[in-house]
Amino acid sequence: MIYERGNAAKQWIFEELDRKFGQSSVRVLDLACGDAKKWKSYLAAHPPTRVIGIDTDANAIERGKSLFAGVSQIELRVFDAQKPLDETFDAVVAMSAIEHVVDRPAFLKTTWDALRSGGAAYLNYDA
Repeated sequence: MIYERGNAAKQWIFEELDRKFGQSSVRVLDLACGDAKKWKSYLAAHPPTRVIGIDTDANAIERGKSLFAGVSQIELRVFDAQKPLDETFDAVVAMSAIEHVVDRPAFLKTTWDALRSGGAAYLNYDA
């Protein structure tokens, strides 16, 4: 199934999430999610999936909240992915984000610390 047209790396991440987790109940953290519209078709095809999306751009988060109004599978928060979270997830993704991060070691630490044991991280870098 095609979840993300026009970006092969994002499509691959969605395919990997599907391959690893399928229709199981899974919690995903999306770092620097923007408005999270990329999740629309994936969430429709994977009802048990829950996504927490974080981004420092409050306007993007508000657009995403409007886009996903009434959709309980996704929660969007204004938060800096370079700061620690006190939650863990089955998967952490960052799609076309890390190249924009100022403190990459802190961002990667957030990624690592947010993963449950046996979890998976998928990060792509757009040159």
